[in-house]
Amino acid sequence: MAKRGPKKGTRWAWARSEWDYYERFWSKVDRSGSCWEWLAAKHKEGYGALAMNGKMLRAHRVSYEWLVGEIPEGLVTDHLCRNPSCVNPAHLELVTNEENLRRGNTRGPKKKPDTSPGFRKLPPGPLASLARSGVFKKV
Repeated sequence: MAKRGPKKGTRWAWARSEWDYYERFWSKVDRSGSCWEWLAAKHKEGYGALAMNGKMLRAHRVSYEWLVGEIPEGLVTDHLCRNPSCVNPAHLELVTNEENLRRGNTRGPKKKPDTSPGFRKLPPGPLASLARSGVFKKV
């Protein structure tokens, strides 16, 4: 059975049109709330991730560039909503990296705390006291 699509190794073998990327992108976004949540792959920091033209990109930057305009060199996007998976350009502001870092330290955490079993915080009480005493050390 013959394979469908262009022959491997030709110029257009893996090319997609801009419209294909645009449709694919918005199919992975939930725009039902104020924050437009990225539903597909995410970086460990919680930022949306997608591949376009062989490059891994952050979804919020793609959204900003498509709906607002180019991001000038030397500027980064700051999530005003503090939700790294949000791709709503109304929630993004262009700032210098220094300003973004300064804001990150004054407006609370950018990402959700790790809630995996090894890092979950215990509520105050006897169990927390035992954990602090070293009774539950990993072997």
